[in-house]
Amino acid sequence: MTPDEILNVYYAGMTEVELQQRSVNSVVKGQMIQLGNRLQEVEGDKDHTMGSHNMAFRDPIGNDWQFYGRKVVTIAETIDSTLRHENRQYQWLLVEAYEQFEIFLLHLYAFVGRERIEAWTQRERAMLSDSAAIEPSFDDCLIAVKAIARSIGAEFVLKSLRRILPQLEKLENKNATGASLLLSTNVTAQLRHHIVHTGGQVKDRETFNSKVFAKCGRSGHKAFVDEWLPYINSYFRYTNYPSTICLIKIPMDNEFSHQDVLQHACNLLLAHAYLATVQVKAYFDQAPN
Repeated sequence: MTPDEILNVYYAGMTEVELQQRSVNSVVKGQMIQLGNRLQEVEGDKDHTMGSHNMAFRDPIGNDWQFYGRKVVTIAETIDSTLRHENRQYQWLLVEAYEQFEIFLLHLYAFVGRERIEAWTQRERAMLSDSAAIEPSFDDCLIAVKAIARSIGAEFVLKSLRRILPQLEKLENKNATGASLLLSTNVTAQLRHHIVHTGGQVKDRETFNSKVFAKCGRSGHKAFVDEWLPYINSYFRYTNYPSTICLIKIPMDNEFSHQDVLQHACNLLLAHAYLATVQVKAYFDQAPN
């Protein structure tokens, strides 16, 4: 595979992520319209009962219904539940987006190995089979890269690319988007970890922040920390659930517009992938599209 082919496969995966987000958004929008209409009918009384729910299962002895719960929900509770459900779905879409990015990185670095194996470190080359050590194929390199990623994580690819491509790290921090792609990707990686392992909850925000800045190599850089801490905090805006990673849209100063948090995070991953692809192509003297 060429760098452009690898990038296009990643684009296809991210297209699916965005289509799923649009589908979720459409369903939630319809639900919120219905809830808004119901709220008007009861003259804004959010404590008005929206419905009652009985919970039951069939027991394995007599196959009879066993009721284990009943809850009466208000309009306010239904609105809250709808937003939390939307947010949870968005969290898993962010996980999918980051894992697509990891797959992209592994394939891109496999391409580097196939084209110029001496660009890999000795430790990386040691993961190749003896028969593939001199002239490895793309598949040989991909197997080796995946083995390394299982041991130390796919982020090793970015570290290796920065070693090979000094310009990459400069552009990760200063580029036309105005964003630090180095930081945003590390933030997304940490968010993904907590979504998968702690239910999307970050109980210790200080430790979370410290890990992000440490992975960026900026722990002692106060100016960098002060500049980008608000960006990290933007993922924790759920007033009722301050420890929850919040990916639902942010109302802007204009009450009719919102910032799409999930799409913004995905766009930064896409920008990072594009930048890495352009830099790898330049390394092999291939003109970018």
